[in-house]
Amino acid sequence: MAKLKAHSEQYHLDIKFGSDKSSTTRLSKFYNPIDEMYIIQDINRFLPTFRLKIQDVGGYYSNLFPYDKKQNKINVTFNRDRDIEGAANFDFDVYRRFPSSDFLYDIEGVLQINNFFKPSKIRGFSGLISDTLSTIADELGATSTDISPSLKYEKKIIQTYQSNSELLQYLRDNLLGIQNTAPYFCYITYKDVGRGIEKVFVFKSLDEFYKQKVKYTFSDSPTAVYDKKFKIIYYPILDFKAYDNYKLLETSGSQKLDYSHFNYTTDLYEMNSVDVDDYYSLTRYFSINQDNTEDNSGSLNVGRSNDFSSDFQGKSKGMFYKKINDLSKFWITTWGLEDIYPGDIVRLQFFENTLNMLSYQYHGFWMVERIVHTLGQAFGTRLLLTRNGVNTIEDTMLKEATNRKK
Repeated sequence: MAKLKAHSEQYHLDIKFGSDKSSTTRLSKFYNPIDEMYIIQDINRFLPTFRLKIQDVGGYYSNLFPYDKKQNKINVTFNRDRDIEGAANFDFDVYRRFPSSDFLYDIEGVLQINNFFKPSKIRGFSGLISDTLSTIADELGATSTDISPSLKYEKKIIQTYQSNSELLQYLRDNLLGIQNTAPYFCYITYKDVGRGIEKVFVFKSLDEFYKQKVKYTFSDSPTAVYDKKFKIIYYPILDFKAYDNYKLLETSGSQKLDYSHFNYTTDLYEMNSVDVDDYYSLTRYFSINQDNTEDNSGSLNVGRSNDFSSDFQGKSKGMFYKKINDLSKFWITTWGLEDIYPGDIVRLQFFENTLNMLSYQYHGFWMVERIVHTLGQAFGTRLLLTRNGVNTIEDTMLKEATNRKK
């Protein structure tokens, strides 16, 4: 294996203030030292956010630079390869700033978006759900979409004096796709789609994210290593912290969820259930004890049937599967990676103890839940990874997955 040179301190970063090109101000990371800059993306949040703190001894940005509709736009471009080609690119709106006596320009904001938080609308949609989502994506200013094929079926949808963000949240939490697909995640980001960086609207199922190919592989090596035989780059895990939530979630039932609703047509209460056996696993074992299923069941009353949902299977399965997906969490810090996105699949490999490598619980596949890019004199990326369990060859009382990624 060949070691690769670190690039975190030599990278491309360009920050521009203003929407009018004739009056755009460019910030230099060398002449305006950056104390903190974070860009955060999360699979559970619709929009990326940022926080920026820069030295502002003369008070130009804090006191003289006008904070108005034209000037509160910020464009951030960055790339680990010190090249504008393929660089990540974000257009943000500044939502708040915090002038103080600390000689810092301190601001935070959200991705620029149209028709998202307002206005509230009353209207109806018919036809394919995927077409409805595409219509909303176009209103939001997205230039590309990545919408689940499982939503290519007809359904009437009513927007009942809701903003587009409220409607998308409702659809995300309640939709059931073809072949009973649920849950779904929805977010917007800037992404290279093959013809350049575009604003992409993503609406996909957990199952689809899980079944993607591995985007990056990480190891406990202090530097990146290239495996010539398998043509794999192992990026370094500079530090990590794990969270095992199995007992915390088990108290509310994590083997099965019983859910009931009132059937408005028949005037009867009906009971259904969803269990963990149908879950497509990223691991050999769920972080769930092999107890009697009835002793490890949760219950949910979802309300009264309606035209949108006759049995609330989408909502119930979505809530249950998202809880299973939260059973194991893993934070890692690595080199700056501008082209990683929520929902990507990564692999962890621990080589420190090769004799017990297969017993190391945290090796294997993970889904990216949150990305925190840290930009300043160096470029690093922190990833919050999530999945449903652990891997081991040791004897265990945990529940084994019958359908898993290999």
